[in-house]
Amino acid sequence: MIYYVFILLRIWFDILTPKQIMFFKYFVDMLKENDHEILCTGREYREAKELAKIKKINIQTVGKHGGDNKYEKLNTSTERAFLLSSLINSFNPDLTVSF
Repeated sequence: MIYYVFILLRIWFDILTPKQIMFFKYFVDMLKENDHEILCTGREYREAKELAKIKKINIQTVGKHGGDNKYEKLNTSTERAFLLSSLINSFNPDLTVSF
């Protein structure tokens, strides 16, 4: 006799670019269909937000794109990490997927 054990996971996808939306959409949809709990995060980035809406992926915006200045990139990246820390701590994922 064969027994199957299904483990439901909490999975966090950090999706930052339009290319990543196209790449991860299949996996997000498939995992949701199999009753896994999915959290998708991204940053304030116009093209990615518009494509996520078209592709019907719910992305929670956390932080923004840093621009061209190296100091601003570092500053916004650090700020985003701080903002993500409490969100991810409360979601408590079993698995993290990022590009």
